[in-house]
Amino acid sequence: MQSIDVSNFTPRFTLQNIANWRAQGIDLGIVQLIGGVHYTGDDPATQIDLMLQGGMVVDCYLFPGNDGLPLTTSQRLALVPPSARVKIRQLWVDIEPASSNASQASINLSMAACDSWAPWQKAGQYTAYWVAQKYGWLPWPWPNRKQWLVNATGVANTGGTFAGTNNHVMTQFALDATVDGISGVDVSQLTPSEELAVIQWRGGPMAIVVGDGMAAQMAAAGDTPLCDHVNYDQTDDDGNVYQVEKCVGSSGKMYISSNSSGQWVNTGPN
Repeated sequence: MQSIDVSNFTPRFTLQNIANWRAQGIDLGIVQLIGGVHYTGDDPATQIDLMLQGGMVVDCYLFPGNDGLPLTTSQRLALVPPSARVKIRQLWVDIEPASSNASQASINLSMAACDSWAPWQKAGQYTAYWVAQKYGWLPWPWPNRKQWLVNATGVANTGGTFAGTNNHVMTQFALDATVDGISGVDVSQLTPSEELAVIQWRGGPMAIVVGDGMAAQMAAAGDTPLCDHVNYDQTDDDGNVYQVEKCVGSSGKMYISSNSSGQWVNTGPN
């Protein structure tokens, strides 16, 4: 599966364009949340509504305030039509130099606001190896956030990983492309796991996607994800950072997965 991302530089597109994109295997649309600028085509709200009407799954991406626009993350998120809020699958924070460099603090604040606005997801990040090099952020400081990376070969691929990018789910391989006569778009290839997440999302915000180990643990118990799905980092007594995943199953019991031992261990129902 592929995705197409649009911005204020994208001309007006129609439901027929969307149908043609989907016929090419482009089922995920990603809309930039941006305001106070010139739009070559439609504003973000209209782009979102059109994609939803056309049957696409919709994500959104935004800058963490370093694009020179006086918009907070909350103000950017407010550009989503209220009726579409719970239909936004995933949010992405665009981490690259714009009118100024982004700081880790501003990125963290932006991601936290995105997490709060759409609690069924954990905000991902759009970035590239050259950004990590320029900022000196190697290994990448956010290893567990979803990573949407650039590897602009012009050929569909899922490359672009670099030190610390442990959750790579999508690669942007075509920049400033023209698809079905619509210019000013970028095209990305999804990994199989993210493609599955998009397919499962069609059920709405309750389509919780847990890790493979936890999914197997739940399946063995005849259970399914219900709520309170979280991923977070912890630090052991030696200062080593490890990952934890928790989720409550439909049985009301808790499932926990952790790689504190160096490999993933899954427990539950507890």
